[in-house]
Amino acid sequence: ATCVRLPVSKDELGRPPARGLKGPMVYARLLLPDRVDNGRVIYIDCDFLVLTDLSRLHEMPMGEYLVLAARDSMVGSLAADCPRKLPPGVDGSAPYFNSGLLVFDVLAWREASVAPRAFGILEEDGARCTYWDQTALNFVLAGRVGLLDRGWNFPNRGFAIEQAGTEVSAVHYVDRNKPWLQ
Repeated sequence: ATCVRLPVSKDELGRPPARGLKGPMVYARLLLPDRVDNGRVIYIDCDFLVLTDLSRLHEMPMGEYLVLAARDSMVGSLAADCPRKLPPGVDGSAPYFNSGLLVFDVLAWREASVAPRAFGILEEDGARCTYWDQTALNFVLAGRVGLLDRGWNFPNRGFAIEQAGTEVSAVHYVDRNKPWLQ
């Protein structure tokens, strides 16, 4: 594994909506696959506790998918988040994923122009959508996401790890109650 610092300027992030405590840097993850030469990128939000070896993610087959991600614990489908017109051929019941932990196929991401398309959605409809860049990614990547086991993005919302029903590989502290703020 290699950790790489990739500087990003505000100008590169367009004019996405900013609500609550989220500033423009939340959108920087959209640029990661455009900044890496090739291969895969494993992106993890800073509010995760990883409990296993991440090489397992790197070694997972991606098949025809551009991204691997786990289903979101709050939003079940595309139609449940944003009143945006669905892409042609995409059913509103398509699974909605959480973008806190993503495995990108860098070349496929670039070929599909994911970042520019996501920024376009944010410009048009970002203020109406609940989860900003996550929503944009769900619309752009509809049908092109391989779903990871829920244990790769297990929400801390009052659930005990024993309730997971699967091996918990990463805990996502999704609400404002972060253990390091206690």
